[in-house]
Amino acid sequence: MRALDLSVGCQLLESEVMLGESKVNFSGRNRTHVKRKALDYWYHNRTVLRLSVNEFFARCRLSPDERTITFSRQLG
Repeated sequence: MRALDLSVGCQLLESEVMLGESKVNFSGRNRTHVKRKALDYWYHNRTVLRLSVNEFFARCRLSPDERTITFSRQLG
């Protein structure tokens, strides 16, 4: 499976794009940097996502090292 690199520094697997799966990983230097990347992604895709910023971040999970955020369209 090949990974597609998006402009905000997140990776979306090619199969996820084709199958409509909706998981996006954001990676950054620290918690603030990765949160900015996720917020930038939401801002540029908010009309397609149809989520408020609060709903978007409710579906995000921060990794234990605080350098990766995983967004999933499915709440949980």
